[in-house]
Amino acid sequence: MKQTDYEWMLFGCHPVSDVAMAYCSCEHATSSTRAFRKLVKLYPRLYEALCRYGYTERTTTLVPLQIAAIIREWGMPGEAFLEGQKRFKEEKY
Repeated sequence: MKQTDYEWMLFGCHPVSDVAMAYCSCEHATSSTRAFRKLVKLYPRLYEALCRYGYTERTTTLVPLQIAAIIREWGMPGEAFLEGQKRFKEEKY
């Protein structure tokens, strides 16, 4: 599997679609964004933190405080994927 560098997330503001593609990789950015917004709501602590920093369903750009909350909860995108794979293997055996 190709490793992707997600350090760009650590600096500045980024469109929700870019962050969504990093965490919820789909063929289309709109699909990733939709999946990302649904996933965020499944994590109450994360959703509360994002809302505290100004996130709404209509937010198009994530500010550094919001991105930091996502990384604190889920880790960096590559780490989140690898951790999910690890958990899947552990549950399977």
